[in-house]
Amino acid sequence: MLHKFTLTVANLHEFNLDVYHSLVEELAKIDKDNIETELVELPVYYSYYHGLMLRSKRTLDRLQIEFDNWCATGKSKLRETLSVKVTVALADENLAKTEAHKEYRLRIADLEEVYGLMKSVCVTLEHKKDMLIQLSANRRMEVKLHG
Repeated sequence: MLHKFTLTVANLHEFNLDVYHSLVEELAKIDKDNIETELVELPVYYSYYHGLMLRSKRTLDRLQIEFDNWCATGKSKLRETLSVKVTVALADENLAKTEAHKEYRLRIADLEEVYGLMKSVCVTLEHKKDMLIQLSANRRMEVKLHG
């Protein structure tokens, strides 16, 4: 079940929809002749991709914190430089016009996509586990019936 694009913490930012599709397609395959082996190996894959999902969430959360801090600092500076009372809406509007705001929002959107795709990979592996358990139960039942 090795994928041609080895996903690691270092290249997690390169995880895109094309890689996702081929990865999920490969991870979802079931070798019906080796159900027991698949069941034994599955936790390793789940653990690995779940770890990557958690790392992608951490990266997203850290960027969101950085963005929130940048916004708060920008609002404070705006209040200091203007002689009129600065409303939240005015401060938000002023910050939203900056290139830095746009760059933060784009980076956050990219990281949200990676996190969502990683969550979906984990869900795929959970579904695979359920299917393998059912196939294994069916096989045991067939052996029991046919003796």
